[in-house]
Amino acid sequence: MRHAKDHQPGYTFAVVVLALDRHELIASLVGRDGMDTLVAKVSERLQGALRPGDQVAHLTGDELWVLVDRIRSPDDMIVITRRIQGSLARPFAIASEEISVTAAIGIVVNGGETVTAEEMLKNAATAMHRARAQGPSRHEFYDLAMRERARTRLRLETDLRLAVERKEFAVHFQPIVTMGSGAVDGFEALVRWQHPSRGLVAPDQFIPIAEETGLILPMSEQVLSRGCEQIRAWQGRFEAPSNHLPFSLSMNFTSAHFADTALLDTVSAALQESGLDGRCLVAEITESMLLRDVEKVLDVLNELKQMNIRVHLDDFGTGYSSLSYLHRLPADTLKIDRSFVSRLGADRETEVLVKAIVDLAHNLGKQVIAEGIETAEQARVVAHLGCELGQGYYFARPGDPKSMEALLDGSAGGNGGAEPWPRLPGPSAASAS
Repeated sequence: MRHAKDHQPGYTFAVVVLALDRHELIASLVGRDGMDTLVAKVSERLQGALRPGDQVAHLTGDELWVLVDRIRSPDDMIVITRRIQGSLARPFAIASEEISVTAAIGIVVNGGETVTAEEMLKNAATAMHRARAQGPSRHEFYDLAMRERARTRLRLETDLRLAVERKEFAVHFQPIVTMGSGAVDGFEALVRWQHPSRGLVAPDQFIPIAEETGLILPMSEQVLSRGCEQIRAWQGRFEAPSNHLPFSLSMNFTSAHFADTALLDTVSAALQESGLDGRCLVAEITESMLLRDVEKVLDVLNELKQMNIRVHLDDFGTGYSSLSYLHRLPADTLKIDRSFVSRLGADRETEVLVKAIVDLAHNLGKQVIAEGIETAEQARVVAHLGCELGQGYYFARPGDPKSMEALLDGSAGGNGGAEPWPRLPGPSAASAS
């Protein structure tokens, strides 16, 4: 690196940080010694693919760095990056195994700026991590915007840890409605973060960070506890329709929750402290969770069912292997993904597909929720197709407890919580037509 910096003004070079994709899986197959051998062979192959004057060195673990000497423009790095990826195409013989590898590549180009070697490596590593997040065999160029994103993320992660300690999270609720009667069946709990200086932080900005850092667990524990307490309070204030369970609380569970050995104790404590009946708590999971460790997820779900907790399969129809596990899944309800609902009324094929999902669910003894309902026409169609429950902006946007209470007590146009929205044809009407 110092050699490169000693050249004349106008001299342009690049630093590349390369990290093997699936390195943990490969290490579990060939062992640590085998991994060291693989990295050494990758280094040799890279050196053979590069030009005289370019240098390859081992950085740390599964990471290598490359000094690319004398480039005319950043466009030259596209060609060199393709050459690097191409050099990895042939499998490597490691510990009696044929190992195929790809790599995430981060690139930083220096055109004469005064930047230390450490800064260049750090910037290239930042670009590499962004490339790795995009999927296998990807590359990214570092730019100032990327540095600012990295700084923003680091600050957000630090603030998120403080937010967990200070309990800065609020719980908002979105009603789930019985089609036909219009009665509120329950509420989905949605976390909101009121940052002391940034204001309201959008969930898509902090939820991924919470999942990556493990902060999703203590954050969810706070949401579950407050949500159970709020639902129990509403049950005491608002009478449920006849032949109907009191309001329920739906909570989203992620793969991190199912890997948490304390999950069942956490749920049990929230129910006991709030006095909420287990039948009034719903665990929402997605199909993608089942693709990772289906046996583990099924074991935990069955234990939740023994606590009388209901299970909803969220985003149904967007996964890859629904039918292969659906008969084993202890789910009470399927939630049809909003991507289907949004096309209802305008796309006949989507309507046929949704009807097939509803019929499948009913034949398996499960109810159906249509989520993402935004128009009266969508509400009419899902009711006609046989969906028992609905959720979406047509009924109400997510809101804080006060706004939900206004809706329930009728001050938002409701009727004592019984029929806050226009009466819709229910599933029985659809089956009779």
